[in-house]
Amino acid sequence: MRFIHPRRHTLALAMSAALFATYPVLAQQVIADGDHQTPVAGDYHTTDPAVPGTPAGHAFLARNGGSIVPLGEVNLRTEGEGASAARAEGAGSRIALSGGSVLTTGYGAAGLGGDGGGRLGVRG
Repeated sequence: MRFIHPRRHTLALAMSAALFATYPVLAQQVIADGDHQTPVAGDYHTTDPAVPGTPAGHAFLARNGGSIVPLGEVNLRTEGEGASAARAEGAGSRIALSGGSVLTTGYGAAGLGGDGGGRLGVRG
C-alpha cells in the first residue's frame, strides 16, 4: 500500500504567513462595556460623531465599570462632532494611558473626558 503525502501549496503558505505576520495596529475603536480591554500599542482613529447613549465616535470608551489599559503607547485621533479621543463614563470606569498622543478635530470634541465617576489616568 502506498501512502500519498499532501502537497504544500504556495498559496496556502503565503496566506498563512500573511495571517500570522505582525503589523502595527490600525484600529478604529475600543469599547470596554463592563469588561477589561487591553488593546495593543498603535493608532486608533474614528470619524463618526458622538451620539449620546451609544458608543459611537469615541476612540476609547469605558463605561458601566469597564476599563481600558493599553499594552503600550497609543495614538488616539477622532474627527467626529463631540467625539472624545478617550472617554470614561460611570462609576468604576477607567482608562489608563501612558505615552502616545491625543488629537481631536471634531466640533466640540474633548481630547479626554469623564462623566458620572469615570476616571482617566495619563502619564508621559
